[in-house]
Amino acid sequence: MPAKKRALVLGASGLTGGHLLRFLLEDDRYDRVTTLGRKPINLKHKKIQHVMIDFDQLDRQHSLFEVDDVFCCLGTTLKKAGSRENFIKVDHTFPLACARMAKPAGAKRFIIITSLGAQPNSPNFYLRTKGSLEEELKALQFERLIIVRPSLLLGERDERRLIESLAINVMPAIAFLLIGPLRRYRAIAAKKVAWCMAHLAHTANEPVRIVESDELENLYQRNN
Repeated sequence: MPAKKRALVLGASGLTGGHLLRFLLEDDRYDRVTTLGRKPINLKHKKIQHVMIDFDQLDRQHSLFEVDDVFCCLGTTLKKAGSRENFIKVDHTFPLACARMAKPAGAKRFIIITSLGAQPNSPNFYLRTKGSLEEELKALQFERLIIVRPSLLLGERDERRLIESLAINVMPAIAFLLIGPLRRYRAIAAKKVAWCMAHLAHTANEPVRIVESDELENLYQRNN
């Protein structure tokens, strides 16, 4: 019988991270799932090791990165961050710092959610930040780097975001218009993205696998 694996989830208190955590806890291939975050999670399970952490002091937590698979769902919004500098910390600096600790600690796979349209040379600040992170993660040369790039995420969040709420109400109604090359812009349920992240950790064979929103939807539909 194959040895049990260990997973680390970054951002388990968020929308996608919360769904992902539940999928991993149900997966018999893992016997321990460690979560790192700044606030507690309202979930108890014999597999969970939740660690409250100050991401500015990651260098004190080397042992927590001795895992097989790292799942990164860290992310915020510019409004919530309060400044571009704080946004970069959460969406670029912290994920990269975690990856740089996980690789020498023995992690084989790094699975991360970024964004549809992420490009390091994008004129859009948000997409440029995500794209730059992707490029720096590639340079670390994990055995497997899996990047999922969803479009607008659907699901119940703890906090209300006015513009996002409006988009969530509108996007499903106009989905039928987004066909052909535009299909990739359809909104997708965060639960589906989380399922795909867990699935790809065991099925992706390429050193770097990038999966965009429409492929995530198709992957979920084929297997559920």
